[in-house]
Amino acid sequence: MFVSVFRWFSQGAIDIYQSPQINVQNCIFENNGPVFILRNDQYRGHAAGLAIGYDENDSTSSSHIASGQVSVINCTFRNNTSDPSSNLNTYSYLEPNRPHEIFRGFILSGRGGGLAINVNSSFPFYVSIQDCLAENNKAQAFGGGVYLLFGAYASHHMEMKGTRIVNNECEVGGGLSLAALEGVHDGLNWSITDTIIGGNRAALGGGVYMHLGSKLFQCWFQ
Repeated sequence: MFVSVFRWFSQGAIDIYQSPQINVQNCIFENNGPVFILRNDQYRGHAAGLAIGYDENDSTSSSHIASGQVSVINCTFRNNTSDPSSNLNTYSYLEPNRPHEIFRGFILSGRGGGLAINVNSSFPFYVSIQDCLAENNKAQAFGGGVYLLFGAYASHHMEMKGTRIVNNECEVGGGLSLAALEGVHDGLNWSITDTIIGGNRAALGGGVYMHLGSKLFQCWFQ
């Protein structure tokens, strides 16, 4: 997908599912959402801007391939909102005794205001995010600007380079949320280089929330 503009989609602009080879370049995702509907789909981020999901347990998965690759290059994610219906019970780290629905299991609504990538695969995935901007996005649960989740046992790798993540808002990981399921960490590598993360807001991890594995090089937190 190249050189496209996606604006004013009420339930999210683009949702790509079960494709192990994805290349998105020079696209703009702007003013999409709020994504109100909570759908009971596993490993679907339902981001307001761009959602990418792969689940090997789904019958539509590509079991014959040896690896997967996702590239998001020179894309802008601005003013997108992933905010499921307010009538749902939502967990808050500020109110730990409240019941919660959005944070439970593998239902991933409310995650990734601008971009969400969710991978459950026992073969390795390589994710590259380069020269992108995530600005003024909002999510209800995790990853106000960008959300990534890896599951299953494999040597996954995520590289983020030359990217700006600024002025986003969320409950956990205001700018960026990186998560992996238990058992993945031995083969997991997050690499963030030459990236600016600033002005983001969250109850936990205002700039970045990381769960398992990280390497940061020449990054600026403001």
